[in-house]
Amino acid sequence: MSRNMYDIVLDHYLKLNKIVKLPVGELWRSYEKLQFKKGSLSLDIHFNQECLRKKITPKYASIKLQPKQHSNLIPKFVNIILHQEIKHKYNNLDKVEKCLLLTQVELMSKCHPVEFDMKDSAIRSIVSVQLDKKSAKLSKKVDNLLQSQNVVTSPPLSPFQFMDRVINLSGMPLDDEETQLLYKGPKFCPGNQKSDLTTMLIDINAACSTTNSKHHAVEKTTHYKPTSPFQKVIESLNT
Repeated sequence: MSRNMYDIVLDHYLKLNKIVKLPVGELWRSYEKLQFKKGSLSLDIHFNQECLRKKITPKYASIKLQPKQHSNLIPKFVNIILHQEIKHKYNNLDKVEKCLLLTQVELMSKCHPVEFDMKDSAIRSIVSVQLDKKSAKLSKKVDNLLQSQNVVTSPPLSPFQFMDRVINLSGMPLDDEETQLLYKGPKFCPGNQKSDLTTMLIDINAACSTTNSKHHAVEKTTHYKPTSPFQKVIESLNT
């Protein structure tokens, strides 16, 4: 076993023994602190990821920069600092989750299931309120950094212009209500009044009759054969 793996196993064993020896009251207090620590680390990771995405420099990163550093290299070093901080937070989050799991298993073994569910829900509610406050604080910090560092954000995209869903091919002018009815599509259910159904039936018949008459006119034009007084003479000569 390597030295690094040995240290990890030893650390895990010591934490397990420490957690097992704690009384129930101390376990619950530790459980609440670990729940808050887990959520707090997740928010810190999100904050640093937002700084990377929006290309802003948090205060702790600007402190680590050298005063006489070349201006062209500052963004590169800021990215390195942010990536290292995110990695460090993830490592801490992994450790907290392991301790939280051990604490939860120990509490479930020492407490009645109903008691555990009640206290767990109460602790999660308290922690949720605290994390909401921290989330709002970090969001405000991101906005202040954007304003103070004059970061140019991309303008919002203009709304897309779509073609009409329905094109009137009937040749009949349609008013606004008829156009809206066509937009709603065939799944639209009209009112259950007799007048509504009658009006809809008249509109359908009018549209169908217009379409049929246009189709009939196209058919007549397509199959039309011009005749002339000399047509029969030409046909007799060909035979």
